[in-house]
Amino acid sequence: RVGGQPHDQSCRCLDARCDKHAAFRETELRMGKGLVFMDKGVPVEQGSSTLSEHRSKKILAKFGIPTVREELVSCPSGVLEATKKVGFPCVIKLCGEKIAHKSERNLVRLGVQDASTAVRVAEELWELRRTNDGEVELLVAHMVGGKRELIAGMFRDPQFGACILLGLGGILTEAIGDVVFAGA
Repeated sequence: RVGGQPHDQSCRCLDARCDKHAAFRETELRMGKGLVFMDKGVPVEQGSSTLSEHRSKKILAKFGIPTVREELVSCPSGVLEATKKVGFPCVIKLCGEKIAHKSERNLVRLGVQDASTAVRVAEELWELRRTNDGEVELLVAHMVGGKRELIAGMFRDPQFGACILLGLGGILTEAIGDVVFAGA
């Protein structure tokens, strides 16, 4: 037994993880200096700015990491259709490449319970966008419950190479500062 699982199951899990890691490394090596992901036909290259939450989750999905059901809409009028796909309760956020701290700017609405509230919330959030936010959209996601939020990130440091970040997420990320950086 390995980690509480029969040996053959543990090996299959480990093999699957190793296969994902090998695919990641192979892609990284083929791309030379930095890993390049394609998103909406646009390369996301080393040195890029912060990715939006939605784009980050697309990359996670490419490596088999599940995320919550969500829809991205380009304006408040698309929110009703999005809520039909993700269901209630839902979370609605203003989303963009240049928006890193949504909670600090009051750009997140939790526990939206019905269609009329969703439309009102979407219009409120849309009014909060700023010129320096660049292109923004509304992210509508199914709301899930839990006791902890997680932050995970990755970047390539010129001195230390590929690095990962893991820690408490949500509004506690900066308040508590309980994160760890490590070489990947």
